[in-house]
Amino acid sequence: MAIVSLVGEHETFSADQIETALEDAIADELAVIVDLTETEFLDSAAVTVLLRARDAAQRRGLRFALVIDDSTGWPVRQLLEVTGLVSVFPIAQSRDDAIAGAA
Repeated sequence: MAIVSLVGEHETFSADQIETALEDAIADELAVIVDLTETEFLDSAAVTVLLRARDAAQRRGLRFALVIDDSTGWPVRQLLEVTGLVSVFPIAQSRDDAIAGAA
């Protein structure tokens, strides 16, 4: 299992780094948990990376989940809710819940 924590703001500049971390985990056949509890902002490039990683994990039969709680930045929560992505991504309320779901 790989836990990728995104801290702060993530946009086009950091999207490549996120993509590399997620691709490496999926290539290693690991379940992927993306912890967004300390994420303040995601732009469309970062969200696209998350969607592609989710799709790649699904194709390989690997679990992929986001961790979102009350400490996740309001812009991130709002983006996922308004766009309907809360129904697209598996979402856990805590890292422990995500880990339990990946087991």
